Amino acid sequence: MINDSFIIDCLNSLNKIRNDEESMGNINALSEMIKQSILNNETIYLTGIGKPGYVAQKNAATLKSIMVDGQFIDACLAGHGDLGPVSMDKPSLLIAMSKSGCSSELYVLFKYMKQLRPSCKIVMICMSNEIQLRKVKSCDDIDFVCHVNIDPGELDGYGIVPATSNVIFEVIMSMAISNAFNSKELGMIDMCKRLQKSHPSGTLQTKVTNLLNNLR
Repeated sequence: MINDSFIIDCLNSLNKIRNDEESMGNINALSEMIKQSILNNETIYLTGIGKPGYVAQKNAATLKSIMVDGQFIDACLAGHGDLGPVSMDKPSLLIAMSKSGCSSELYVLFKYMKQLRPSCKIVMICMSNEIQLRKVKSCDDIDFVCHVNIDPGELDGYGIVPATSNVIFEVIMSMAISNAFNSKELGMIDMCKRLQKSHPSGTLQTKVTNLLNNLR
């Protein structure tokens, strides 16, 4: 028999976010920042330590698939050459994911990014408790804290094995990106055109072409 406690934990956590005005307000603000970055043709960098880092890599790929300049930065390697491709001229947005918000490697990356490009906006997505959140908000390099007020039980039920939190990170980014394209400035037609160009083969090409024909 499959233990469905993980699914229940995910659903309960998502429902708590949905019903928390501050959490939803933070996600909406993140969506607005992503929208403005897309409209301004900025590079959107994503990073995270541990398992959130894999979520960051996946979302960088999602942005690329809709023809947005999304790039993953390994925070542990940032100071050892991986910041080389980061342009000093092009505006950018850096989105970091950390359950506690206290991963020291991220704060080193923030320092480097602000030194290299002071105009880069830095966002921290986190599920910090009250004490952790004070540390996050005290960092002058962070321009916006997208805090969601949950304490997931995770896969083990004790908040140790990062499973529910990774689902939450993915949902937050998916909501923020989709809401950005649901805006009047971008819109579904724009997203379909981007997907049409970036997916020359496969079933998605047919789907977006048919959708475009129906939306016009």
